Amino acid sequence: MSRSLLALALLLTLTGCSAQPAAQAPVEVTRVVKQEVTREVVAVHTQVVVVTATPEPASPTVAATLEPTATSTPTAEPEPTATPEPTAVPEPTAVPTEPPPPTAIPTEAPPVPNGPYATVFNGGNVRSQPHVHGSVVDQIHAGEYVQLKLCSADGKWYNIVSARDITGWVSISLLRVAPDMAAQVASPAYKTLDVRTLVKSPDRYKGTFIKMTGTVFNIDEKTGSTYLQMWVQIPGGSQWDTEAVIVLTDSVLEGVYEKSVITVYGVGNGSQTITNGYGAEIDQPSLVANYVMY
Repeated sequence: MSRSLLALALLLTLTGCSAQPAAQAPVEVTRVVKQEVTREVVAVHTQVVVVTATPEPASPTVAATLEPTATSTPTAEPEPTATPEPTAVPEPTAVPTEPPPPTAIPTEAPPVPNGPYATVFNGGNVRSQPHVHGSVVDQIHAGEYVQLKLCSADGKWYNIVSARDITGWVSISLLRVAPDMAAQVASPAYKTLDVRTLVKSPDRYKGTFIKMTGTVFNIDEKTGSTYLQMWVQIPGGSQWDTEAVIVLTDSVLEGVYEKSVITVYGVGNGSQTITNGYGAEIDQPSLVANYVMY
């Protein structure tokens, strides 16, 4: 800017010192100052040129046009999510645990008895005699084996030895008996004897299966056994025509008393010597009962 002013002052000095020229047509002088300023036009009229010093405005700086910077599209910020208040977690309730079931201990299969046997398929009572009046001496359970010893004359009961080594009678309805086993314990053929024959020759019928009916006149029960005497009527005789027979059994006869009428299915056992009510010793035939019906 100062250089422009100096140039302009120099021009004014030169103009003032020179003689005035002859009149001439007005001349328009244009001076272009190259200082990167805006052009100024100086008009010179007749004889007097008035130059007005005009401050040279700063030439507009041509700003470099910048390539527009790619502006990334602002990403919409997510709305802040309200943070839920922490929920109090309840203390876990102790659940009582059941103890584990006991481990099943394998049981050994029941032993098969020697000799003829049967399988129990329905548990029930073991009785002292082959009828419902016999006392209960044991129980049998499904799946057990029992040894068969004897069958009743009517074929409805078996004399057995249980798994607990107890001897007694069970209904055939509680057992499964194979045909070959049943054949080995079929009911023996019991003989019906005239009591006079048995009294006369008791040893002759020892071991013979005998069926005999009489009326009890003496009974003595001990632990697990019974001793009794009965009057057996002579065939065709009056009620007073009787003979005494001793009966031995290895069971207690529940419901049997003096004057009870019983039928004995047993085996001849020869004779026994006893002392009668008068103190005399006498011999009487005896039977070992397989069972007693009453």
